[in-house]
Amino acid sequence: RLQTAPDIPGMNKEAAKDALEVARRKYEDGDDIGAAKFAEKSVRLFELPEAVSFAAWLDKYGAGSEMAAAVSRVLEATDHYAVFGVTPATFELSNLKSKYRQLSLTLHPDKNQARCAAAAFQRLGEAHQVLSEAAKRDAYDSELRMSRKRKAEPVPPPPPRAAGRGRGWSGPGRAPAA
Repeated sequence: RLQTAPDIPGMNKEAAKDALEVARRKYEDGDDIGAAKFAEKSVRLFELPEAVSFAAWLDKYGAGSEMAAAVSRVLEATDHYAVFGVTPATFELSNLKSKYRQLSLTLHPDKNQARCAAAAFQRLGEAHQVLSEAAKRDAYDSELRMSRKRKAEPVPPPPPRAAGRGRGWSGPGRAPAA
């Protein structure tokens, strides 16, 4: 026997609650994409206000959002200059303050609730502190040049080893050579 129409919305509401719980668990486990899929499924089944707000929150702060992308750009930057989107050659102290202000408004944990926003904001602060002071910037530049020079230099191969297992040993079960 088929169920009547009044029973179906109640079933959809329960299924929507279940999907929302799965979405929340997936988010807690670090699966933003899976969480977004289940949140959207929950909204399609029945528009629970908490499901709608969770889906909107994931759109704004979850993986693939602009806020998450801003966090990723800062955390994946190779050096302090890259945090601000410049190179040592194109860096201008006069632009640092405005770029810092712009990025800090985007990355501040009170404004950006994406994963690792606090770490990105801290990295931004460290980069600003180093690049805004001439002495610290000069020390950082010389350290950066040295690390790039070390990476560019080829590593010499190890010296060839003597035949056998090493010095003075003639193999398993045998006495060492004199």
